[in-house]
Amino acid sequence: MPNIRNFDYILLVPVGLLIALGLITLYSLSPVSGDLFLKKQILWVVLGLVAMFFASSIDYRLFRSRGAIVFIFYALSVGALALLFIAGTRIKGVEGWFSFGGFFLQPVEFVKITLLIILAKYFSGRHIEIYHWKHIFISGSYIAIPAFLLMLQPDLGATIVIIGLWIAIMIFVGISRRRLLVLALLLGIISIGAWYGVLAPYQKARMTSFLNPWADSRGSGYHSIQSMIAVGGGKITGAGIGYGTQSHLHFLPEPETDFIFATFAEEWGFIGSVLFFSIFGFFFWRLFFLARAMTNNFATFFIFGYFVLIFIQFTIHVGANTGVLPITGLTLPFMSYGGSSLLALFLGLGIIQSIVMRQNATFEN
Repeated sequence: MPNIRNFDYILLVPVGLLIALGLITLYSLSPVSGDLFLKKQILWVVLGLVAMFFASSIDYRLFRSRGAIVFIFYALSVGALALLFIAGTRIKGVEGWFSFGGFFLQPVEFVKITLLIILAKYFSGRHIEIYHWKHIFISGSYIAIPAFLLMLQPDLGATIVIIGLWIAIMIFVGISRRRLLVLALLLGIISIGAWYGVLAPYQKARMTSFLNPWADSRGSGYHSIQSMIAVGGGKITGAGIGYGTQSHLHFLPEPETDFIFATFAEEWGFIGSVLFFSIFGFFFWRLFFLARAMTNNFATFFIFGYFVLIFIQFTIHVGANTGVLPITGLTLPFMSYGGSSLLALFLGLGIIQSIVMRQNATFEN
C-alpha cells in the first residue's frame, strides 16, 4: 500500500514557496483591504492541503480504467457551469461564482481539473490513432461544451485556458501539422464570430488597449498602465513589503487577484522577480521531469496537462501585468487570492502524488 513517504516532496517545495509569497503579499495589502483576504487564504491553504492528501489516497488508476466515474465528474462540473445562469453571482461582469455566506465558489477551476482527467484518459488509449479526425472532434467536444458556457458568462480568460490545454495535449500526443493547421483555421473563424457576437464591449477594449494603453489612459488602458507603473516602480530592490504605492494608494485595481504579480514586483523589485521566476521555473521543470518519468500514458498526459494548465495561466497573468498581453482576468496560480483556484490546484497535485506514490511503490516491489 503506497504511503506519503513516496510523495514527491521536491514538487511541493516550490508550491510552498509560492503560497508563502502570496500570503506575504496579501499581508502587505492588509492596511488597504483589511486582513480578511489573508485569513481566508490561510483557511483555503489548509483546506487545499486536506484536499491534496485526500486525492492522493485515491488510486488514480480508477480514472484510467473506469470511464463511468470520469463521465460523472465531467457531467457534474459542466452542470455546475450551467447552473450558474440560474443561481450564480455576477462579479466584475462575469456570472461565474456561487455565493455561500461570504464565501464564493468558482466552478470553472474544478472544470479545468476534470478536463485534465478526461483528456488524459481519452488520449491514453487512442494516442496512436490521433490521425483520425473522429478522435480530434470527440476530444474537442469535451472542451466545446464548457467553452461555450464560459463564453456566455462571459469568461474569456478561462476559455482561452481550456482551449489551450486541449491543443497542447494534442500536440504532445502527436497531432499532424496539417490537422493542426486546419484546427487553427477553425478556431480563428470561431474567434471572429465570438468577437462580433459574444464578447462585451469592455472585453474588446481590454483585448486591444494593451497595444497602446495611453490612447485611453483613463479608460480601457488604465489597468494596464497602472500595472506597468507598479512593475517598473519596483526597480532593483523594490519599495519594501507594505510600501507599494500603486496598490496602497488604490491606483492598481484588484491587487489581490488579477494584478498580484504587479503588487509583488513593486514591493520586491527586480531581485524579488528573479526569485519569483526561479521558483516557477523549478516547479515547471519538476512537472516536466515527472511527466517524462511515468510508465503509462494516462500518468504522462495528466502531469503534462497540469504543467500546461499552470503555464498558460502564469504566462497570461504575468504578460498582462507587464503590458505585453491583453488583460483577461486570469489569476496567478498559488499566489492570487481565491479558494476555488487553490482547492482545484491542490486536487490536481493530489492526483499527481497518487501517480507518483503508486509508481514508486511498484518500483519498490
